[in-house]
Amino acid sequence: MDKVIEDGLMPKPLREAMEQIKTIDDTPRLELTVFLSTFLPMFSNTDGNQDISKWLNVAGNGYNSVEIIDKGKLVHVVPPLFNREVTRLNNHGHESISELSNISEKKKQVMAVLGVEYLRKGLSKRISDPNINHNDVANWNGLLVQYGYEPIELGNLIIDSVIKGDSQIGEVFSDEVDDL
Repeated sequence: MDKVIEDGLMPKPLREAMEQIKTIDDTPRLELTVFLSTFLPMFSNTDGNQDISKWLNVAGNGYNSVEIIDKGKLVHVVPPLFNREVTRLNNHGHESISELSNISEKKKQVMAVLGVEYLRKGLSKRISDPNINHNDVANWNGLLVQYGYEPIELGNLIIDSVIKGDSQIGEVFSDEVDDL
């Protein structure tokens, strides 16, 4: 497309319009104070009652990162909620997020604990997926720990961005010993 614009194969008004479109910056941005007071507590909430619709209004969709601004300066980039990098064939259609949510809601109507536990187990199976973007989790952990929240743990691994200052994956060691 750039070659067509540069070669002058487009009429001048169209060429000028295309140049203007290329300069548009539509990166979602949010003030740090709003992020810290509204969204970070929501993301760190583990009771299962998060309504992410307000965040999606800010981000535009779950695949966009959001720049956090303080006094006109970029201070953080919040990673996207969904991982666009890795795709895989879903061989188990009955385990889709939509179906998981529907079944959880039905179980919740019978007994609230059943629905929450079903959703928690279903989502935790997905968290252990090897296709997780560990750099995004490291970025989240940096944000969470910086503002006093617990980091994200993935099964027996923790994204150790705070201690090492990068997105390396380190093991979590425990003083507990299994009986043989």
